[in-house]
Amino acid sequence: QAPSVTHLMQRSEHSEEPYKVLCLLPALDGGHVWEAEVAYAVSEYACTAVDFLVQRSGLAFLDYPIAVQVAPRVVEIMGDRLGWSNRRRKEELETTLKALERFCPPPPRE
Repeated sequence: QAPSVTHLMQRSEHSEEPYKVLCLLPALDGGHVWEAEVAYAVSEYACTAVDFLVQRSGLAFLDYPIAVQVAPRVVEIMGDRLGWSNRRRKEELETTLKALERFCPPPPRE
C-alpha cells in the first residue's frame, strides 16, 4: 500500500468554483506524484498528461521509469476531470508514452 498524505488545496485564483480536497490521498508511485497534484494541475489549465509529467511536476526529468509507470493513472485522473472519451484516453496515453521516450536515459556503455 502506498503512503498517504492529508492534503488541502484552496480555491484557485483562476477557478470560479471553490476547489477543496481534504482527505487522505494515496500516492501514485510511493511518494513522488500525488493524485491531488494532477487534479490541481487540471484546475490550473493543464490539458495533457505530458504537460503534467514534464512541465508541472518535472517527473519526466527526475525519474523517467516512475513517469512511465504513473502515466496511465495521470491520464485516468485527467480524463475523468476533463471528460475524455475512452478513445481520447487511449490516444493521450500513447502520445504521452511516446513523448516520455525523450527522457529515457541512454543505455550504459560497454
